[in-house]
Amino acid sequence: MAVCPRPVPQGVELDATSSLAFNPISIPDFSLDASSPITVLADGTTPATSTIIVNPFDGFTGTVALSNLPLPTDIVCTGITQAKISNGSSQATLSCTSIVPRTYAVTIIGISSGIRHDATSTFKFAASASPDFTIAAISPVSLTSGSTAVSTVTLSSLGGFDFQVNLTVNVYPRMEFSVSLSPQSFLHGSGSQQLLSAPPRPETTLSP
Repeated sequence: MAVCPRPVPQGVELDATSSLAFNPISIPDFSLDASSPITVLADGTTPATSTIIVNPFDGFTGTVALSNLPLPTDIVCTGITQAKISNGSSQATLSCTSIVPRTYAVTIIGISSGIRHDATSTFKFAASASPDFTIAAISPVSLTSGSTAVSTVTLSSLGGFDFQVNLTVNVYPRMEFSVSLSPQSFLHGSGSQQLLSAPPRPETTLSP
């Protein structure tokens, strides 16, 4: 028996290709972050505390187990408070001490059903009180019209301060003269010269 092809209705076009749209599948997961505490004294008793934050997304409802082992040498940490986070959303803390002035990188690990995320918290311990710096300037500085004057600004580090300090200059009240500062940043505490140039005006006294 002969088989005849089925006629195609008029006005209908056949296309050998077709476009398929795929929607991405969301996989439940969580994020892990840890703060870096302020610098504390390396006396073995003053703790530095980091805050650990766990946030779920895409419907994650599992339990996240937190760990901070192994630890770097010369740092002692208590167990993580709330080391198990239910429903993947909460905060925990980690406190550490040290008798060796140094910076330590502590890795916090979060694991749940085969999913693992790491976060790093930086702990800094100083030999003396919290690092700081002082700044002083020669004041006041007298300017005469058309002349320049120099004020020496001195930075001094305290407690092992070893960070960059950026300097800026504000003039009050604002007047028509230029102020330059060189250099404008220091790493360990140092001195600079603040150059003030005055236009033809009556004598002016400035306090840096």
